[in-house]
Amino acid sequence: MRVFKCVSGAVLALALAGCGGGGGGSSSPPPPPPAPPPVFGSVQVVSGNGQTGAVGVELTDQLVARVLDTSGNPMPGQVVAFVVAAGGGTVFAGTATSDSAGLVRERWTLGPTLVAQSVEIRANASTLAQFNATAVAGAAAAMESDSVTDNQSAQQTQPLAAPLAVRVHDTFGNAKAGVTVNWAPCADCGSVAPTSSVTDQNGEARTQWTLGLRIGSQSLVASSTGLTQVTFAAISLAAPPSAATAIVAVSGSGQSINQHARLTQPARVRVTDALGNGVPGVAVDFSSDPASVYITPYSWGTDADGYIQYSPYIHGAGAQQLVASTAGLPPVTFTINVAANAFRFDGFYACSGTVNGAPAGTPFQLAVAQDVLSGNWGDGAQPRPMSTPTFDSSNGAMTGVMHPTMGTTYQMSGNLAVDADEIGTGQGTFIAYFGGNPTGATGVWSCTRQ
Repeated sequence: MRVFKCVSGAVLALALAGCGGGGGGSSSPPPPPPAPPPVFGSVQVVSGNGQTGAVGVELTDQLVARVLDTSGNPMPGQVVAFVVAAGGGTVFAGTATSDSAGLVRERWTLGPTLVAQSVEIRANASTLAQFNATAVAGAAAAMESDSVTDNQSAQQTQPLAAPLAVRVHDTFGNAKAGVTVNWAPCADCGSVAPTSSVTDQNGEARTQWTLGLRIGSQSLVASSTGLTQVTFAAISLAAPPSAATAIVAVSGSGQSINQHARLTQPARVRVTDALGNGVPGVAVDFSSDPASVYITPYSWGTDADGYIQYSPYIHGAGAQQLVASTAGLPPVTFTINVAANAFRFDGFYACSGTVNGAPAGTPFQLAVAQDVLSGNWGDGAQPRPMSTPTFDSSNGAMTGVMHPTMGTTYQMSGNLAVDADEIGTGQGTFIAYFGGNPTGATGVWSCTRQ
């Protein structure tokens, strides 16, 4: 029996379809849903933290951080803020957007003071990371004196009570350490130790100043490369006088005068101690050099500053020498050039007289100048003028009328004489008259040139 052959074509087609053939099968499964977007998670500091820089200057390295999502993966496109939290510095942009690697960058200029410096990264009002930096002083910009150590005083050759001090700082006033300061006193203003010093952490450098011999104002300069120098002042006080060690000529030597005249410029000397200060009250003798003619000797004490001077008459022509000396010290000599003068009898004379042998002399003073005598008579109460006696330089005769008291006159006569050393003496007599009539009273007088 042929059953297979009796299956129709339609049935066969259906059977084949039921076996998986043909295009009538089921569709593919749907694709999975998309992944959710990343969620901002944290910020991680990468570099630029812990730097050290000068105040007011931008740090060498930029601040770099990485933005991460909640899964710890770099997150691009996230905006964060860079905010100065301490120190008063500045940042360049203030905000940054993370790049494809999640990195953000910023530039930081430190503040002006030596305090803690920090910058924070913030987002959504939260602080997510922090950068810290150490600020140091900038370049030295100025040097100032310490007013406490300026204008001190001390005795000459002695150190000041307080060391001198200067302070070096940057443009913001921050102390600058490690700066070399040089110290230099003026000429005759003593010494310093050390001559150079380095500023400490407070910006200060010091030295000790020992004053010089100069009495009065002294000065010292502090200097450092690139900075304006500072000048200190101090007052040097004279040390108490000590023993005399020298006598020196101050002025008066080498002058020229006419014979029988006083020195135009007094011969002046000063007696000093080992420090060069004047010594008061030292007796100084002025006399003529043995090779010179007679000069009236003179002795007196030095004044408060150690000075003494003398202006004698010089009676000899030619080069004359006046010597000033004090005990225990080499003397000093003044040379005087004396031009010859025709009048020999020139100078002052100390004169005295007695009447009728009275023990007390009645002094008067005569001055001889160019053949003319003049002077005063002292009668006990006060000097009274006398008429001008005459003087004959050819023989030394002196005559004249003197009026020492009211109503009484004295007829004077006598002679002056000088010896080979030009030492002059005078002596003579006088007769008293009253009302033009001799009274019978007589007297004698004598004079010695001074």
